[in-house]
Amino acid sequence: MRLIKMLGLAAIAVGAFMAFLGASSASATPLEEVVVCKVLQDPCSSSNHLGNGTILHGLASNPVLLAPGDDVFCSHSEVEGEIESLLAHGLIEEVTFTGCERGGEECTVSVNNEPFLAKGELKSTDSGYEILVTKPGSRPQANINCPGINCNFGANTILFEYLDPSSGALAVLDVLQDLSGEGGLCVFLSGTWHAQYTTSCLESTNPGTTVDCWLAME
Repeated sequence: MRLIKMLGLAAIAVGAFMAFLGASSASATPLEEVVVCKVLQDPCSSSNHLGNGTILHGLASNPVLLAPGDDVFCSHSEVEGEIESLLAHGLIEEVTFTGCERGGEECTVSVNNEPFLAKGELKSTDSGYEILVTKPGSRPQANINCPGINCNFGANTILFEYLDPSSGALAVLDVLQDLSGEGGLCVFLSGTWHAQYTTSCLESTNPGTTVDCWLAME
C-alpha cells in the first residue's frame, strides 16, 4: 500500500530543507564542490557563497499524505536546517507537518530521529543537483497517527531533487521517496513521500536578512 505522498512542500526536508546532506558525487572533483549561492549563477562566485551558519528554510503548501483507505491531508509542511561548512553540507534540524486530517478526523504527522545529515551534490549525470539526507546509526523516520493507523515509516536515505530554476524561479527541492513501515503490523505497509519545498536562506553574516538561495558549483 502507498502510505505517504506529499504534494507541493506540498509538504520529513529533511534542507529540505532544508537542507543539504548525504553521499558525495563521484563526478565532482575537490575543486568542483557544490555550494549554496545567494544569486542565481553557476558556478557561484566566492563573494556570493552562503556558508557556515546559514539557516535554510523550506515550505510546502497543501501536502497530501496517501494512507491505506483514505488520503491524509495537511495544510503545510516546513523544513529547517543549518549549513555547517563553506560547502552545501549541514544538518536538517526540524521537519514539521501541520493541519493534517483523514476522512474528516484529525491526524498528527511527526518526524523521528532528528537531526539528519544533509549534503548537496552534483548528479551522476553531471546535469543538475540533489541533496542526500541520512541518519548515521539510524534512519530518517516519520510517524503517521490517524484514526485506524499509527505507524512509523522510514528509509535509509532520503533524496531531494533540486528542480532546475531556468525560468528564474525560486529554488525548489522535490522529494519522491519510497518508505517502509517499521514495527509490528506496520512492517506490512509501505508508502511514498512526495513534496516540493520552496526554499530561502537566513544569512549568518547579516542577522535577520532573508535571501533567495540556489545550489551551484563553487
